[in-house]
Amino acid sequence: MDQEKASKEENGSAGNNEEIYRYGLFLLKHDLVNIVVSLAIGTLLGCLRECVAFALSYMMLRRYMGGYHASKPIICVVASITMQSVSSVLAHYAEPNLNMIFLVIAVYLVLYSGIPAETRNRPLNSQERDVFRRITVLIMVLYVVVSMILFDHGWLFNCILYAIMCCECLLTIQLFVNCFGKNDHKTNNKDMTNGHRLIIHSD
Repeated sequence: MDQEKASKEENGSAGNNEEIYRYGLFLLKHDLVNIVVSLAIGTLLGCLRECVAFALSYMMLRRYMGGYHASKPIICVVASITMQSVSSVLAHYAEPNLNMIFLVIAVYLVLYSGIPAETRNRPLNSQERDVFRRITVLIMVLYVVVSMILFDHGWLFNCILYAIMCCECLLTIQLFVNCFGKNDHKTNNKDMTNGHRLIIHSD
């Protein structure tokens, strides 16, 4: 019986690892598509530097803050490309506003207890949540300091602040989804494998 039980657990672990690898490969492809298409659009719209700055700022914070992910890959890709393109264009033409810093900080403090947002494909235990939350604090401090220093470089200031705002919007949506759809997003952290803990992704 013990050998049979061990065999079943081993097979289940192998199946989980295979699923994790496939999901990780999907995320890699997804990020590459987003980057390539966004860069192409940024070049066509004449705001390539804004596109790069926004994408880097967004992906770093999104990775640890979490947030809403569309159920269908095509929707996720289209939404991500649209968001990055619109934000880059706005960052290129809009005048920098120092009040945006106070706005994103206020929203972050309101959402702080829900960071990081857990999804079905990204289960986290209490230790991971604490680590990710602390990392977001460090990133936010870094972003605020850098954006204030670069205020005279309006486009770069805008890129960083728009990236924070987009992450906060997606975080808010996911928190609402988790609140009103607990059955759909309920996870069992005790059954997570080490591979699950390595899944950190962004749109």
